[in-house]
Amino acid sequence: MIQSMGGVGKTTLAAVYVTEFYDDYDHIVWLTLEGSLQEAIAANSALLENLGLKNTPADQQLSACLNALRCIESAKPNLLVLDNCVDNLSAWYDELPKPPGWHLLATSRQRLAEFDILDLDFLTETEAIALFEKYNTRFTRDEAQRIVQAVERHTLILGILAKSAQKNRWSFASVTQALAKNARAGVKVKHHHQKIDRIKSYLTSIFDMSALHDHEIYLLQQFIALPNQWIQYDFLTELLQTATLDWRDAFSENLGNLYGKGYLLQDESSDLFKMHPVLVETLALGLAPTFTDLQHLTEQVTALLKIDQAADNPIDKFQYVAFGDAILKQLSDEDAAEISTLQNNLALVYEDLGEYEKACELLEAALKSDMENFGDEHPTVATRQSNLAFVYQDLGEYKKARELWVKAHDIFFTVFGAAHPHTKFVKESLEDLENR
Repeated sequence: MIQSMGGVGKTTLAAVYVTEFYDDYDHIVWLTLEGSLQEAIAANSALLENLGLKNTPADQQLSACLNALRCIESAKPNLLVLDNCVDNLSAWYDELPKPPGWHLLATSRQRLAEFDILDLDFLTETEAIALFEKYNTRFTRDEAQRIVQAVERHTLILGILAKSAQKNRWSFASVTQALAKNARAGVKVKHHHQKIDRIKSYLTSIFDMSALHDHEIYLLQQFIALPNQWIQYDFLTELLQTATLDWRDAFSENLGNLYGKGYLLQDESSDLFKMHPVLVETLALGLAPTFTDLQHLTEQVTALLKIDQAADNPIDKFQYVAFGDAILKQLSDEDAAEISTLQNNLALVYEDLGEYEKACELLEAALKSDMENFGDEHPTVATRQSNLAFVYQDLGEYKKARELWVKAHDIFFTVFGAAHPHTKFVKESLEDLENR
């Protein structure tokens, strides 16, 4: 069995095998399983006619067809190709024609235990660039390399992007945004001989999630909101707070199932997991995780990003920036108070990184959200104003900084009084600014 995630080239490799060894077989049967094996056989009228089963009742076609194939006598072996298998094939495995009379070649996104597995790896970077340049002559080698790296050498999406960019005269920037924006392609690909209208919509159609369990769906939603990097199993359980899940004992099993079904990548030697970026963009369209779906993850990343000025080294927080960014990318339209806290904590880390524009953007969004959630006179609003004032000062926007510190001081003074540490701190910050 040739196994890999969707769109990497399983069907193409199987077709190459058939072409290369065509003369070694007396009979070749190719079945594409869009659903069950029974449906694939029922849809193949030419096969049924050749086997003399055209008038066989529908509920008997599968058994009759497999029996007829097993009984074929020939001087050479025969070849049965089962393309795009799913786990429901296992129920019929014992009845499939097998050696010595038949060779069986299957392709699947899933790892089916009955078969010997050949893991199909991604193209090398050199091969991937060559594939892109085969269909596109509009970009430099450096630009082609950057596109290859952005989609992590995914064969199908590289072909789609190359052809679409060539046909539609896309700029380099348009290519890099084509998947995220679900751009109109209008090109044909060899994958099931289909014409592609919109890129992401097409990719969504080839990843059928109807057979996934609720816990598997939940895990996919979490990976959609994780950064594009390998994550160690123990850290993953910490991020997702698996100890709080009522199915925590089945967490590892469900994670393994998703790897076995081709939705996750796994480095077994280091116990690392990730989701391919093409699949992230694809599944996000259908699964669309909400704050409720990502609450545990959001809470944990928010806590990891929080800087305790008395105890923490801000440098230790830099490793979590990508996690905050990934969550906010998926929850850009959410206005829960927890989101503004994440924006605030992430902004303060960005400030320590010296990325003041990014910190400013996040704190402005957090302040706007908190004012809507709590009103203009809430202490949380004052905290956001104070933090944003520091960033404005970093940016040289001293007038804006002063205005915010005055507002923050007034709120803290009204709520807590003049002797409260928050009130004193803001007053001192304001005085420091005035003395510049």
